[in-house]
Parts: sequence; structure tokens; C-alpha cells
Amino acid sequence: MIHLGFNIFVFFLMLVLGWILFFAWVVGLIFRGIWRGFSSLTGNNPRTLSSNAKRCPGFRCGAENPPAANFCRRCGASLSISTAGPARSSANPAASRRWVSSTISS
Repeated sequence: MIHLGFNIFVFFLMLVLGWILFFAWVVGLIFRGIWRGFSSLTGNNPRTLSSNAKRCPGFRCGAENPPAANFCRRCGASLSISTAGPARSSANPAASRRWVSSTISS
């Protein structure tokens, strides 16, 4: 009989704790909505992108990065315009082809 009473007590304790957590979550959602509403009215919206920040490009994460960043701080993607690699000098393109072919053949 004691085990049954203890099990019922634990069941109701878990039920009450679940409801407390649920109501705390709902109250948090309500306060977050109110906070966002007031911050949008005052113009102090932290979610807006600053004018000189870089955004992670294309199909990546879309994180906001500092203006001087070369790589995304969240996913590590390159933030440069060109993703083809370093620019080659057009002074002597045959020399670069010879070097590549000689390293591949040896």
C-alpha cells in the first residue's frame, strides 16, 4: 500500500512540475512578444543587420559577421566575393601550366 501511495505522489508531483514548466514557457513567450513589440516601436531592434556587416552568402547559415571578417564565424564559409581561389598572374600562363604538369607527371 505504501508503494502505491508513493507512486501516486510522484505521478502528481511530475504532473504539477510539468504544468509549472509549461506555464513558465507560455509566460516567457508572452513577455518576449511584448518586448519585441516595444523594441520595434522605439526603433531599438537588435535583429536588424548593421549597415557595414557581412552576411554569410548563398545557401549557408546567413549569420551576421564583422566587416573585417574573411570567414563566417558560425559555419566557416568564405565571405569573399570570389570563391574560385587566388588570382593567377597573366604575365606568363605557360609557366604555371608547366609547373602543374611537371608535378603531376613526376
